[in-house]
Amino acid sequence: MGFLTILAATGLLLIKSEPAGANIVIDGVANGETPRLVTHLDAAYAHKVSLRKAGYQTTEFTVRFDGRTPVLVNHKLVLDAGVITVNSEPAGASVTLNGQDWGVTPVTIPRVPKGRSTIKLKLKGFRDVVEGISVSAGDDSTLNYVLEGLPGTLALTSVPSGARFYVNGEPKGQGPLVLPGLEGGKYTVRAELAGYAPEEREVEIDAGGSKAEEFVMSNTMGRLEVRTSPGGAQIILDGRNLGTTAAKDDGSEFSNYFHIPNVMEGEHTLVVRKDGYKEKVVHPKIKSGKTAQRNIRLERVFIPNVEVVTTTGTLRCYLHEKTDTYVTVEVSLGNVRSIPMSDVKQIKPLDR
Repeated sequence: MGFLTILAATGLLLIKSEPAGANIVIDGVANGETPRLVTHLDAAYAHKVSLRKAGYQTTEFTVRFDGRTPVLVNHKLVLDAGVITVNSEPAGASVTLNGQDWGVTPVTIPRVPKGRSTIKLKLKGFRDVVEGISVSAGDDSTLNYVLEGLPGTLALTSVPSGARFYVNGEPKGQGPLVLPGLEGGKYTVRAELAGYAPEEREVEIDAGGSKAEEFVMSNTMGRLEVRTSPGGAQIILDGRNLGTTAAKDDGSEFSNYFHIPNVMEGEHTLVVRKDGYKEKVVHPKIKSGKTAQRNIRLERVFIPNVEVVTTTGTLRCYLHEKTDTYVTVEVSLGNVRSIPMSDVKQIKPLDR
């Protein structure tokens, strides 16, 4: 009498994973790595399968067969860590995570361990960012940081010194100046100095940086030289009494030149006065770096400045000269007389 041998049916199981290379454990027994075709499993039973790969969470599932119908399993493994992308404004900040250098922003850090980590961003001229972050397995997140610039310093000087400075239209004082605590960026700086053309420029300061700017001013001054006829005339420019002209020793009609330096470019008012002469007003135009010359001839007028009481009467006249023996006066324009002091009782100045 013969015996009938019954063979157990085996299932067909194709196991894949993303990424590949995961260790396959079936019913507690290692069965190679993905991808793998498993052909020895008893199709009559359910089988417990786990996929294990370093850096990824273990995946477990149950496989059941329906006869010899093949079973395909394709699992996308989940990282046992997170992924973070780090951006900063401005870009280029160095990034460290838990003390490990990951380059400069923008940067993606893979396999960030789950749990608490410390991230640090560092960029010259900006305050460091140090922050604790929490990452869960499978996270894929983006961190955006706006970096805070450190204050910068701007030093301002002028040639010649003493210019007044304005930054973005606001007065900052007389140079030389040092302006601390400025945010990084562009500034409009203007320098002004009397007698010089104002100068304006755009200055860019790096965050946390120091910058020095020197303004070389362009002189807009000219000179004015004045001669008068006669000499001894008073010179008044724009309301300022500057002195009197000096007559030449050789008796020339016009005086020596009266020099007025550092006169601003433009039109000015020049007044020339001398007792006994009509006041003269002119308006010289001064050009930068040039010398303007004016010859001023005054017109004689009769203006009494004294009252002379004599034995024969009283005269209102202009006093030219007084000595111990006589007095010389002008009693009308061009009419000059000498009076002996013996005839003079009193000489009284007239209010002018």
